[in-house]
Amino acid sequence: MCARRHDVRHPDLIGRGERLVSLERSGGRDAIPGLSTRIDVETSTLSPDQATALEGLVHRLGLLDAVEEAGQPVRTVPDARHFIVTVDDGDACRRRAFHDPLPSPDHAELVHLLESSAHLA
Repeated sequence: MCARRHDVRHPDLIGRGERLVSLERSGGRDAIPGLSTRIDVETSTLSPDQATALEGLVHRLGLLDAVEEAGQPVRTVPDARHFIVTVDDGDACRRRAFHDPLPSPDHAELVHLLESSAHLA
């Protein structure tokens, strides 16, 4: 499944060096079964500093290396939040799943950056 609705890659991104990064979030203490949220952030809509930070996180976390479809992460703690990050550059979509506790400070920074970018839009 690609980052765009209806499983269609974003053709406007092809060859432009821009990306669409999506975060799907579900679970958590007050989760309602089947309810999740999704944030889509295009790098072209970010400030240059935010876009650079997001690109750095995408590379450091190896998200461009994840070419397989990500399933729902395995629950490891009660009330864990689940995250699926999708990176779409117009040519390919790459997905990676993770959950609470977040695996690294870079994962936490990625979630924070995407969530704060959605609030600015």
